[in-house]
Amino acid sequence: MTEVYLSTIKYPETQELIHKWGYVESGEIRCYISPNNNPGDGFYFYVVERISCIIDNEHPQDHWTPELCMVECIFHGSASFDGIRHLYMGDEATENYGYLYCPDIDTITKALSIIKNLESMLCRDKIKSQSPSPYNNKVENTGF
Repeated sequence: MTEVYLSTIKYPETQELIHKWGYVESGEIRCYISPNNNPGDGFYFYVVERISCIIDNEHPQDHWTPELCMVECIFHGSASFDGIRHLYMGDEATENYGYLYCPDIDTITKALSIIKNLESMLCRDKIKSQSPSPYNNKVENTGF
């Protein structure tokens, strides 16, 4: 596997840099999210696992600095008003499209759980007003 830095990864369909999107973080994984313009109409997502990071004097505590953080894609895809429409495993950008080598099932389960939670928050046909969120409905760096 080649070293792929978070700062270089673009969402395949839109070519947007994913590190500029909002995200939900759980341990060593982050799910980057770009909600559709109309609330309830779904979102794009890109889930990465942090493989390693370079710590420097400027960023001693930030293990997710895009230029210093090496990642691998776990899943990416999109959701519409009625839920997940496209779910891809890996990405050509991280040289694991359609294939995960020695996958950690706990990490995959956590990633899918995050995606499912976002689906229940951002897809109008899946929104459950009473369901508690294991991630406290916390999405960093977003306007929603």
